[in-house]
Amino acid sequence: MRLRNTLDYLKEQIYTAGAEWKETKDSGLLTELNALIAASNAIEVYLYDQRITVITDCI
Repeated sequence: MRLRNTLDYLKEQIYTAGAEWKETKDSGLLTELNALIAASNAIEVYLYDQRITVITDCI
């Protein structure tokens, strides 16, 4: 349950960062976005045995 809550939080942050990146095209934010997606993918692999989140989901 905790990992699912964490995954939900990460996805919220991913979509927020993606929206912000669309407006600014800031390279630092893109790096942060990639790190958030990597963290999300790690949890998805643990929970579902596959990566689900990709960067095109949010930008």
